[in-house]
Amino acid sequence: MQKLRHHDLESLVQRLDLAIENHRLWVRQLMRILVCQSDHAELDKSDDAHTCCDFGRWYYGQHPEGLLDNPTFKNIEFLHHEMHRIASGMLYKQDTGQGISEAEFETFYSELDVFVREVERLKAQMQKLLYLRDPLTGAYNRATLKEELYLLKDMLSKQVETACILMLDLDNFKGVNDRYGHAAGDEVLKAVAEYIQDNLRTLDKFFRYGGEEFLVTLVNSNLPSALATAERMREGLCNLVVEFGNSQIKISASIGVALIDAESDIKESLEQADKALYTAKRNGRNRVELWSQ
Repeated sequence: MQKLRHHDLESLVQRLDLAIENHRLWVRQLMRILVCQSDHAELDKSDDAHTCCDFGRWYYGQHPEGLLDNPTFKNIEFLHHEMHRIASGMLYKQDTGQGISEAEFETFYSELDVFVREVERLKAQMQKLLYLRDPLTGAYNRATLKEELYLLKDMLSKQVETACILMLDLDNFKGVNDRYGHAAGDEVLKAVAEYIQDNLRTLDKFFRYGGEEFLVTLVNSNLPSALATAERMREGLCNLVVEFGNSQIKISASIGVALIDAESDIKESLEQADKALYTAKRNGRNRVELWSQ
């Protein structure tokens, strides 16, 4: 779910909350049927009952690819199906005048407990991602950067040889706010963030570092490939046109590049990327610079 956009996550949490409430009502109705021997729909005993309940319609509805690949989301399908299978068996026994054993009832509630825990785990994962994101741009916020860099450093000592940092700053962004207003500036930041996010690999991470400053970590990337990525990003942003009212706003970005390897000090690598960015600004903006001593 790492690549899901902020507004997609917000929508998913809201829809999941509704699905959870609908499922709670389904369990209540099931208990009423079993205890009060109320009538029930034949669909409740069918093999595909788990796809027809309100929760099932949510689960099998349209979702972003990032959610469909989530292991917790995948596991919920089996748990939900199994719970409906047991419920169907209890309804069948009621219809045929057979008694429902205590063991069968306990099995249903055991499955229900596991199912609820897994759904709550999925919701907690979504909420954590929301907490870690900048609400305007959807990029990870700066508070998460330190942990991410140390995780990256750990990967460098075990799994990958090198990684790179891109430090990106929008050129003359104050002029956008002064000319078009802060609402326009926000739209520019969102458009920039969307472009960057759409052009990164799954393992790469994207952070809002400051007001109009962003940071990208490129995993398992050497300097030539990082420079090529930065140059494509710079060129793409230079060609980006942000529509705001009757205005078409164009921007550019300066980017600094620094290498991280197993021997690198994380703080120094950040400073190196920042110095490379400063060099790009000093040399005329709208350019990529590599840190060098």
